[in-house]
Amino acid sequence: MKKFKQHASGLTEQVRIRLQKGCNNLSPQKRMITIMCLCFTFGIASLYMTASSFYSIWWSDQQKNQIHQVNKESGLHLSDSILDKSSKPSKQSEHE
Repeated sequence: MKKFKQHASGLTEQVRIRLQKGCNNLSPQKRMITIMCLCFTFGIASLYMTASSFYSIWWSDQQKNQIHQVNKESGLHLSDSILDKSSKPSKQSEHE
């Protein structure tokens, strides 16, 4: 476990040094443009992921509502639709 922590801390230190060197080479205007572009990109990605999650939740609710509506129309209760029909004895097998 100690080796992993040492390796991880060494890796983060290398990343920090490389980023610092890269930022030191930029002028203040270019640095500001870079920061604004990154903020915009991550903001758009965040909004997309949030909207996608809401759509996914809405879509699964719509599917559940359709299944529930079909069960109501066919006269099945939720417990009847969950049970496997093969586990219920059929009337034909009773008469045989």
